[in-house]
Amino acid sequence: MYARLPKYVREIAVEKYQLFVLDPKHPSLNCHILKKTARGHHRVGTRAVCVNRNHRASFYIDAQTNVWYWIGTHADYDDFTGVK
Repeated sequence: MYARLPKYVREIAVEKYQLFVLDPKHPSLNCHILKKTARGHHRVGTRAVCVNRNHRASFYIDAQTNVWYWIGTHADYDDFTGVK
């Protein structure tokens, strides 16, 4: 998934991840918990962050570890989360 993203998006994603490590509550991340939906494919308790205007990344917390497991366009994010 990550490898298929354009290089500039991968670079921004790395920057956002590094920002997350330093300050997970930074406003530019817009970090939020995803709601459970009947059509969603995300794990319960998943959180999402904004990579840029058109891309989102998702992770869940396992014990003390943040497991980042999904990244894609906002349209793909809507399908992944079952919002649309």
